[in-house]
Amino acid sequence: MSAPSRTRPGSDSASPLDPGDWWAIGLFATVYPLLAGTLLWILAFFALMGLLYHDSTFTSVFFMAVFAVVGAGYGLALRFLRNVRVGRPWEVPTVLSAAMILAVGVVVLQVFVDIDGFWPPPLLCLGLCVVGAVVWGATRHRLRFVAALAAVVAGALALAGLTWLTVEENKAREREEILDDLAGISYPVAVLDSLGWEPSHVQVFPETQEGTAITYTPADPSDELDGFSLRLRTERLRPKSQTGWTPLYEGCGLEGGRDECEEHGDVVLADLTPDAEEDEERIVQARTEFADGFTAHLTTDIPKDTQGEPAMELPDIDMVELAGSIRPARPGEAEEIVAAVKN
Repeated sequence: MSAPSRTRPGSDSASPLDPGDWWAIGLFATVYPLLAGTLLWILAFFALMGLLYHDSTFTSVFFMAVFAVVGAGYGLALRFLRNVRVGRPWEVPTVLSAAMILAVGVVVLQVFVDIDGFWPPPLLCLGLCVVGAVVWGATRHRLRFVAALAAVVAGALALAGLTWLTVEENKAREREEILDDLAGISYPVAVLDSLGWEPSHVQVFPETQEGTAITYTPADPSDELDGFSLRLRTERLRPKSQTGWTPLYEGCGLEGGRDECEEHGDVVLADLTPDAEEDEERIVQARTEFADGFTAHLTTDIPKDTQGEPAMELPDIDMVELAGSIRPARPGEAEEIVAAVKN
């Protein structure tokens, strides 16, 4: 009996595959995503480093490389399957390409949701490609393409869901840790009661340091204040006998320090960088005793550019007026802030 005949190239009718062809498809579905995923992993590292310094050059290169690698893989797989005269040769390359793109999508999701560590791209690419290839090979011909594509999409959605679940669990754990720390402190927490600013991050320091820090960002984002923030630190007031400085005048020139300080009623405004050049970062701090025995330090924080230099000049903000809006948190208010910024 003669062997089953192959179909001509480009035919959509089914044709059997030799064991060697199956092995070749399986080998391609494992080696290709590992090699391509490793290359994308390296490029992703440089892209992330660039984003840390507000440089999107490597990010653009990364996404261009994704399309180039996926396109090359599609072309190689399609050429092989046509050479062995497989019916509907575009199915496997399409499934593998979809798996690669969805794997990259999961990696990008993990980066932007700020998960603690992310799954290596080579493993993600390998997993989804193998799932697609196995389902394609194990399913009846008429349904194999739809089934394989559905399996790849389902796998990617499951990974995305697991990523989101991990993020929510991390947030819940961090929130509980901060709430436990807040419950254990015995000092008031300074908050900024200003409509133009909203909390974005909360830190509670150990009892040995006795302090909290809340980061505030503009409530209405604008180009002028993009990336700018204020850090409000609560500290216990210590007498001069312990620190060598008059309270609120730490480091001031009036007391032998280098900072330029001005008194504005209950607020001391300190320029922590009096010798800064025009292109260097300026840091201004407003200090006030917001509760009996406790001080609040409101400090400017300017974003940096790709070279680590200030990305903007110090905004024209009335730090004295803002310091006048500092008050002790009401009962339960600090906990509400933690819940808000950790959602």
